[in-house]
Amino acid sequence: MGDQMDFQKFQHIINTTSDAYYPLLLPTLTSLPFYIVSIGIQREEGKINHPGLMYQEEDAQMVRPEAFSNYHILYSASGLGEAVVNGQKTLVPPGSFIFSTPENARSYEPVESPWCTKWISFNGYALEKLLPFKGGVYSLSDPEIFEQYFSAIFNAPKNQTWMQVSSSHLYRFLLELISTTFTPAPTDKTRKQVRAVQNYLNTHFHEELSLGDMANLAGISETHLCRLFQEVLQVRPFEYLTHLRIQKAKELLQKYPTLHTAEVAHMVGYKSPSYFTMLFKQAEGITPSGFRNMQP
Repeated sequence: MGDQMDFQKFQHIINTTSDAYYPLLLPTLTSLPFYIVSIGIQREEGKINHPGLMYQEEDAQMVRPEAFSNYHILYSASGLGEAVVNGQKTLVPPGSFIFSTPENARSYEPVESPWCTKWISFNGYALEKLLPFKGGVYSLSDPEIFEQYFSAIFNAPKNQTWMQVSSSHLYRFLLELISTTFTPAPTDKTRKQVRAVQNYLNTHFHEELSLGDMANLAGISETHLCRLFQEVLQVRPFEYLTHLRIQKAKELLQKYPTLHTAEVAHMVGYKSPSYFTMLFKQAEGITPSGFRNMQP
């Protein structure tokens, strides 16, 4: 009798105006670098608290505890919500979304009802490196970005290939968010300063260069140069130079098969052949000689 009463008490949560999909998460699927845990539309979002998830009958619409152990994007489609993520209270207007990581403590509730939301809860071993961003509320410059990928995932046939297909869409969606939303777009001035250094390195990569030399080219401090390179290219200046030298070395190894490794190392700016070989193997997973032998 008690079990029946408990079921009746929470029956309206099950019968909520939600349209959701929870894929069967078999071990072979959860070994993917990215995978969907749940996805859905909540046409009248209610009050959600984490941790604790205290049930409040007057305003609870849906409880999704699985979202709080995964990465979670809650997109505001219409109406207005308010979120508290990591102690910071922010409005969530249409076209914006709440981004949460498994470590985030957060809650959200409607301010103007009905607050229609769309969510994607996801996980995977590659996410920690792909998304080193803090939880919070983010605005989309183009809301169609979310709608496009959400529809592709949500409307894909729910068959045996759904998880692989949705994982692919999720990855492309996250890359889009990284380039347009999570990472601020560099200004034209920033791009010009970085491009000036890039152009110089493209023709002087074989020379002995210091960080100060590169900073002087852009007319800024070494610290500022490092920050700008991270902002535009997501690498530090010397990391960029190393990638450039390895690229040039690959061209030389392919074009001139009689050149010794030591000669190639010197031509791209390395005095030590062993150091060059170590860097090449770190970048390509193979030695310079091995790379040359793989060429047709």
